[in-house]
Amino acid sequence: MKALNVFEKAGEFWKAVRLAEACSVSTETAEFIAYAALAFTIPVLFHAQNQLAVGTIVNFMLFAAAFYVRSPAKIIAMAILPSLGALAAGALFGSLTGFLIYFAPVIWLGNAALVLATKYARFSLKWGYLKSAACAIAIKVALLGTTAAALYSAGLVPQVFLFAMSGVQLATAASASALFYGAHRARQALRV
Repeated sequence: MKALNVFEKAGEFWKAVRLAEACSVSTETAEFIAYAALAFTIPVLFHAQNQLAVGTIVNFMLFAAAFYVRSPAKIIAMAILPSLGALAAGALFGSLTGFLIYFAPVIWLGNAALVLATKYARFSLKWGYLKSAACAIAIKVALLGTTAAALYSAGLVPQVFLFAMSGVQLATAASASALFYGAHRARQALRV
């Protein structure tokens, strides 16, 4: 009877192992889920209309995606989710959040450019981190800043967006880049 009980327990153990294997996800997928969840929810959680904090955290997630996410579909999701969270919450510009409708596609392109330019410069061109990040930030800020200027000139958005889509974007991306670099170095030191 004891032997039968041992085999039953062993069978239950292996069932649990197979279930865990079936439910397990790659490290990249697990990290993507965490980054994506934060990228979407940070604008929702920060109702204090603090674009500097929200932008820095979101850009941090984008730099993390550049280093740790390989799937193009996941990168596209990372580019889109933050602005969807901001639109859903109305968190960044209060009553002016509706104007983000004009910017959403360009923000998606800017976010994708930040991730892809960082990834390309760092891993294909083998540039150093600072040069890769600076190039990617310049591309994102130029794209958003020129779009804001064009929309303002056309009378579609208020003047506040000129600085929000250029100077603030530069500040948040640069801050995120520095913070991510420190986190990335710590991760390398811990070999996680």
